[in-house]
Amino acid sequence: MENTKNTIERNRAVLHAAYNAWMAAAPLRACRLRNKRYAYGDQWADVVRDAQGRWVTERAFYTRNGREPITNNLIRQLVKTIVGRFRAQVIDERPARLPDKLKSIHETNRLDELDSRALEEFVISGCCVQRVHTLPGETAVVENVGLSRFFVNAMTDVRGRDCELVGQLHDMSLARLLQQLQCTSRRQASWVRRLYSDHADERTAQMATALGADVQTGTDFWYSRTGKCRAIEVWTLDSREQMSRGTWTVTMVWHCRWFTPMGDLLAEYDSPWPHRSHPFV
Repeated sequence: MENTKNTIERNRAVLHAAYNAWMAAAPLRACRLRNKRYAYGDQWADVVRDAQGRWVTERAFYTRNGREPITNNLIRQLVKTIVGRFRAQVIDERPARLPDKLKSIHETNRLDELDSRALEEFVISGCCVQRVHTLPGETAVVENVGLSRFFVNAMTDVRGRDCELVGQLHDMSLARLLQQLQCTSRRQASWVRRLYSDHADERTAQMATALGADVQTGTDFWYSRTGKCRAIEVWTLDSREQMSRGTWTVTMVWHCRWFTPMGDLLAEYDSPWPHRSHPFV
């Protein structure tokens, strides 16, 4: 009973840490959206105070004062030039240099397009994230991860060697979620269905409140805007005691947990890949 209680508290602490990491990146997400607006031509949307003390966009402020804002968007052309050069010099030459197995992965995942979009994201926001993993019966799968769904603990090492928590928010159909969790029985699938149907919104609000989270400002963490099932994938670097040939040691293991926003643990496992790490790059 004590072990079960400790496990529940540990899982809740992990979910809370994931939420805190996501909230800590709020300034980055806001800066990215502003950079994106500028890159695509919306350069007068910053909010300022007018003479009456009201908050209005810069465009509205100048328009009301008889001056029409003009945009000379040099940023977008610069971004297009960089991505275009990348496509011409790197993407077009890459397949010819790859072994057959890597060439198949490249073509299946359409890495020419994914990497070009990742570079575009990097030029605009200053960072980009990809998820490299495998699905049952499939080869390597590469996916671009939006910064609005990504979280990681604060790091000081430029190589990321002090990364101890990283994860992603997922919005999936129930069928896709059951596949991701590799449900092997109707009973397990029914359990997952009930989690997302029995007073899900109410239980989500209760969990957020129990963790001391602000449901209003952190709503994008807990709720899906698409009406799909929100699942929270959290990887943590855990320490474990081991006794090997009479010698006591501590090893570090990357461990994955999948949560519902209601706090239920859907699945957990150690890193299944030879590199023994998390799937984010």
